[in-house]
Amino acid sequence: AEDLIQKLTDSTIKQIDAVLAEKEVDLMEV
Repeated sequence: AEDLIQKLTDSTIKQIDAVLAEKEVDLMEV
């Protein structure tokens, strides 16, 4: 069960990083 939680956490962190990266790009473009 912990492995599944770890995978979900890792994927969630990756999604958050991707969103933050997109926002940073938007800020730099302005």
